[in-house]
Amino acid sequence: MNPRTVGWLLALGSLLSLGSVAPVGAQEQGAEFFGRCEAGRTTVPWGPAHVSSVYVPLKDGTRIALDVILPSKLPAGTRIPTMFSPTRYWRATEGQAATRTQEWWVAHGYAVVTMDVRETGASFGTSVYPWSDQETADIAEMVKWISTQPWSNGKIVSTGASYLANTAEMVALSNDPAVKAIAPRSSDFDMFDDLVYPNGVPNLSIIRDWGNGIVNKDRNVKRGNPPVGVRPVDADHDGSLLAAAVRSHSANPRVSDAAEKITFRDDVPPEWGVSFDHFASFSDRAEMERSRVPIYAWAGWMDAGVAYGQLQRFMTFKNLQHLVIGPWNHGINHHTDPFLPRATPVVPDTLAQYREMLCFFDQFVNGRDNGFGKRRLTYYTMNEGKWKTATDWPIPGAVKTRLYFQAQHQLARQAPTDATGNDRYLVDFEHTTGKQNRWWTQIGGGDPKYGGDVFYLDRSEMDRRLLTYTSEPLEHDIEITGHPVVTLHTSTSATDGAFFVYLEDVDPSGHVTYVTEGQMRPMHRKISTGQPPYTVQVPYHSLKRKDALPVVPGQVMEMTFGLWPTSVLLKKGHRIRVAIAGADRETFARLPAEGTPTITVERNARRSSFIELPVFDRP
Repeated sequence: MNPRTVGWLLALGSLLSLGSVAPVGAQEQGAEFFGRCEAGRTTVPWGPAHVSSVYVPLKDGTRIALDVILPSKLPAGTRIPTMFSPTRYWRATEGQAATRTQEWWVAHGYAVVTMDVRETGASFGTSVYPWSDQETADIAEMVKWISTQPWSNGKIVSTGASYLANTAEMVALSNDPAVKAIAPRSSDFDMFDDLVYPNGVPNLSIIRDWGNGIVNKDRNVKRGNPPVGVRPVDADHDGSLLAAAVRSHSANPRVSDAAEKITFRDDVPPEWGVSFDHFASFSDRAEMERSRVPIYAWAGWMDAGVAYGQLQRFMTFKNLQHLVIGPWNHGINHHTDPFLPRATPVVPDTLAQYREMLCFFDQFVNGRDNGFGKRRLTYYTMNEGKWKTATDWPIPGAVKTRLYFQAQHQLARQAPTDATGNDRYLVDFEHTTGKQNRWWTQIGGGDPKYGGDVFYLDRSEMDRRLLTYTSEPLEHDIEITGHPVVTLHTSTSATDGAFFVYLEDVDPSGHVTYVTEGQMRPMHRKISTGQPPYTVQVPYHSLKRKDALPVVPGQVMEMTFGLWPTSVLLKKGHRIRVAIAGADRETFARLPAEGTPTITVERNARRSSFIELPVFDRP
């Protein structure tokens, strides 16, 4: 450790003297790092895409709707690789031509096959829970079917965002040698903790809005102006086959009916007969590793807990992995660095993103060395605008910097000396982070005109509704890259509740910028001694029934939990703020359902509360 770092660690005082070490092994790259290989710029002269819609029967007789999209002038006898994308969001709408994305893959020498998974779209059948075992088996059958087609060279890749990212992973789980590589974008690794019940707090926006949305999809409820529904197959001239398929979906249970019955990770709602963990990506580790399929995962810092989940897979699974985490929403089509204007174009742009994926696939389909032979993490530091690469997470070299809650709502490096200090906070259930936050992006955002963008308004007015602790101005730029962890010694006047902790930047004018957050339902506060199902870098809460602890009104509890990971530059003259809430009205369930509890946060010598930040010095 260098002398400057040692001196800082030994120093007392406030953040005015803050310093640390530079990231070890992280190399900076510009946006031009993406999409730069020659394979991304070559096309084939085989004409525009031609779409055929067909039913393919499974072994059990269930008919599955596929769109097969081929170059219209593919030379006779030419065999090409396939981009395979199963979905439950309709493979296409009625009358729809090939999309620009499909045209792009065709122009670069790929066939494209899209699939309405069993239970939705124009496919027949039912399914009782998402990403079911039956769905995985169906996808494996379709991999076999594609491999035997006269236009197929027996090499298959898969990419997609959101649900299609998880089905891309299911393509790999077929363990078929035809599957050469996958590029899941914005996939949910641990659906329970990263999205639907983060640290046990019910995310009603996803439970209800997503649940209702897929019910409408399954029932072929038409949308748009003019309204359109799912595309029937070409042979269904009178629509009778589509109507029969839609009738078969009526047995699909509502996701919300099952999810709203759940409190613990291991709860098994009767509608499903399995817990969330049964269909979580992390549960497929053995099968994914057995496949040896290379994975190029894409995630956004501002997309629910997606970045966290993808980091856990990166550090757990043995597959060759490349992971890129950027300033993105769910779907990677909006720039979400909170320090930049809302209209900032996404970086890298969509074309560069697809060129990058093409280079990745080309290495494993055509054997070209495009630089994807070794494991790599690429990440963006917000408020700095720089891309960096590393091979491990957390990034080595961070100094864990502990900032304590103090009297007068101060945040400081000194531990409190007051014997009895605490702060009382009457929960304000009108507090909200809005409908353009990191959670709503998973369902397209609360305002359709923004298309799933993530944007937090100046938090200064909302912070007046919260319990806040704010540091003195920084004397140096600092970089926070990793997992902030908060420890609260707290009590509540209720028997249930939710704690939301926000990390924020306060500029010299008083403008408050959201950085990241974490939440905890106090019944789940026990730090488990059990073995986590994947590598974790924050205190492990099993969220299972056996580890639940009672919440006794007025009894002080210790809660230590991680905030969602981030990489951000905080600048000289700015202040660090921690804001605590008991509700996020438009996103999460109200806990408790009735009454208005008072939260007490201890900040004294015997029971201190603090946040620990992974800090790198920025000279």
